Amino acid sequence: MEPSPETGYWFESDPDLLATDFDTALVVVRIGMAATALSSGFSVAWAAQTSSDSGRETGAIFSFVTVAAYTFQAIDLVRSEMLRLRALAQLSGHASPALLAEIDKIEAGTHVACPVLDRVRNTLGFHWGEDVLRDALAPFRMKPSLVWVEADAVGHNVVHRLASEVLAQALFPDVYAGAGSDEMQNAITEATSHVMSATQVALEFMNATVFGYMRMHNAVLKSRQSEAGST
Repeated sequence: MEPSPETGYWFESDPDLLATDFDTALVVVRIGMAATALSSGFSVAWAAQTSSDSGRETGAIFSFVTVAAYTFQAIDLVRSEMLRLRALAQLSGHASPALLAEIDKIEAGTHVACPVLDRVRNTLGFHWGEDVLRDALAPFRMKPSLVWVEADAVGHNVVHRLASEVLAQALFPDVYAGAGSDEMQNAITEATSHVMSATQVALEFMNATVFGYMRMHNAVLKSRQSEAGST
């Protein structure tokens, strides 16, 4: 394998590592996949929160659900391998006591984001659960009209408006009932802040575990500068 052209630094080992420690290598690869998903979701959620487009609220709701669901899955993976991962994180030198305390809260379910993470992943994110959405859709019978789909003037940027509103009702039933656009946006922003805090903790912890694995097996840290100097 060769690093991407835009890469400045990278860790490298020979493939013998897979023969000597395949099971842990597999865990580290899974952690890398989860970390990449979280990093991508984090960027998308932040972009949706700061967008000035007319579909901002819809984008913010759906990106929130996506990053929350990915975060839940990543935490579930971390929890299943916590003893091994914690040791690797501590070995890395990148896991502060504060970071470990926060990951302990997330693992124990006491972090402020945990209730919404559980709700989103178990009933909404990746599932679009029929029962919870049936309850959320029912109040829309009282609306004078329903807007199912919206698009811009040239028919692009299709937004499933009713689906978005039903999701908001399912996520924030207490707020949605009497909320205007500003109140709903504030609710989304607050919940997203909690979830993104947990996402950041999980991401930092997972990165530390990978660095710890690199350190444990004496993987070589290389850079473009060092490579250029050796040629």
